[in-house]
Amino acid sequence: MFTDQKPVFTIQQIQELRQITIWGVGLIGGSLGLALKKNGFQGKRIGLGRNIRRLEKARKLNAVDVITTDLSEGIQESELVVLCAPVTLAPIFTKQILETLVPQQKRIVITDVGSTKSVIVRTVEEQLIATNSDSVAFVGGHPMAGSHETGVDAANSDLFNNANCLLTPTKNTDKEALQLVENLWNFVGAVPHVCSPEVHDLLVGAASHLPHLMASILTNTVADVDSQEGTALDFTATGFRDSTRIAAGSPELWTGIVPCVTIAIDGPAGSGKSTVARCVAEKLSLLYLDSGAMYRAVTLLAIENGAEENISDLIELVKQCNIEFTENGKRIFLDSVDVSEEIRTPDVNKLVADIAKIPEIRHEIVKHQQRIGEDGNIIAEGRDLTTIVFPDADYKFYLDASIQERAKRRFADLQEQNVKTTIEAVEAEINARDEKDTSREHSPLQVAKDAICVDTTGKTVEEVIDIIVSHIKEK
Repeated sequence: MFTDQKPVFTIQQIQELRQITIWGVGLIGGSLGLALKKNGFQGKRIGLGRNIRRLEKARKLNAVDVITTDLSEGIQESELVVLCAPVTLAPIFTKQILETLVPQQKRIVITDVGSTKSVIVRTVEEQLIATNSDSVAFVGGHPMAGSHETGVDAANSDLFNNANCLLTPTKNTDKEALQLVENLWNFVGAVPHVCSPEVHDLLVGAASHLPHLMASILTNTVADVDSQEGTALDFTATGFRDSTRIAAGSPELWTGIVPCVTIAIDGPAGSGKSTVARCVAEKLSLLYLDSGAMYRAVTLLAIENGAEENISDLIELVKQCNIEFTENGKRIFLDSVDVSEEIRTPDVNKLVADIAKIPEIRHEIVKHQQRIGEDGNIIAEGRDLTTIVFPDADYKFYLDASIQERAKRRFADLQEQNVKTTIEAVEAEINARDEKDTSREHSPLQVAKDAICVDTTGKTVEEVIDIIVSHIKEK
C-alpha cells in the first residue's frame, strides 16, 4: 500500500549536502541536475559516466558542475548517488561502488530511477548484506516523468514538477536513507509516494509499460503493411501519431522491462552480417554490437603506435584503451576519437586478421564484448560470437555467401569510399582472410552446432532480415 509522508526539513537537508553524484546524464539525469540548480542547490553536481562527450555536453548545458569517467573520483565526496541509467544497471553500478569504497569514506546513499523494482531491489539488498557494509544504503526510486525525446539535449529543469515519484523501501531499508531520498524528490518538485517493490511493479506495469508495449506493437504491425500503391505508414494521420508517440522513446530504457534477448551472428567477410544485424537491431529495438569494428579499432591502434610487431606493447595498449559505440553501433570511438572511417582502410584490412588471431588480444576484446552484452537485448555479429563470446545466446545464426558474391559486395563498399582496387584483388584478400579466420588456433570461425545457417547469395538485405526475424518470432 501507499504512504504519503511529509518531508522533514526538506530544503535544509538537501542544502546541507556538499555533493550529489548523478551517474548517467541523459534525459532523467540531466533534468535532475538542472532541477537541483534551479531550486537552489548550493553543493557540487557531479556527472559520472563512460562517454566523455556526453558528459561534456551535460556540463555545457549546466546540468552538472564537474564531470568524470573515474568512479572513485566521482563518488569520493558524495553523500548521495543517483543512478540514472537503464534499469538493469543498478545492481552492476552498486556492486562497482561497493568495490570502489575506501576505508573511512563517509556514508553513501544510493538511489535509482528505474521503472521495475522487485528484482532490482532484491538483488541490490543481497549485495549489501553479502558485503556487510554500513557505509552504503540503497533506496529504490522511480520518478514518473519522461519524454519520447532522449539525451541530455532534451533535459528540462521542470520535468519533475508535480510528477509522482515512487519510492520502494523494504524491511531492510534504512529509514534515514529513505528520508533523504524522499527529500531529494520533494526538493526538485516531485510528489513522493512510498510502496513496496511488488506493488510498484503491479501498478506501473499496467499504467506505463503496457501502453508502451501496445504502441510499439501497433507501430511495427502497421510498418509491415504495404502494397504496390504504397505502405500503410504513408497514409497515417494524427490519430496514428498520437497513439504511437511513446513508441519513439529510447529502446535502451526498456532493457530489463521486457524479457531480455541475445542474438549472435557469425559469418565470413562479406556475408552481409553487419548490415543485417544493424537492420534487425533497429527493427527489434536492440542494442547493436559490431565486434569486427572493435578488432579493426585495435588494429588501427597498433598501426598508429607502431606496435604491429610488438605484441607485448600492443596488449598493454589494448588494456588501457577505451572503445565506445555511438548511434547504436554506427560510429566507433577509440580513446574518444571517431575512427569509423579510419578502421575501414586497406592498411587495416591487410593487418586485422593477424591482430585478431593473437590470443591475448582476443581475450581482452571478448571480456569487453561480454560486459557490453551482459544486460541482454543485444544483437552482436562477428566470427566467434556464437561459439566463444555468447555461447548461450537465445538465437544463433551463421550467414554465408559465395566468394564471388562476397567480393562483389566488398568491392562496392570500397568504391563508395573511393578506394582504388580491383574485384580480383578484393576476392584474393577475402580468400586470405577466410583462411586465417578458419585456421587460427584460438577462436576460429566455425559454425556453432545450434546455429541456423543462412545463405545470403543472391538475396537482398530485406530478404535476409525477414528470414532472421521469422525464426525469432517462431521460437
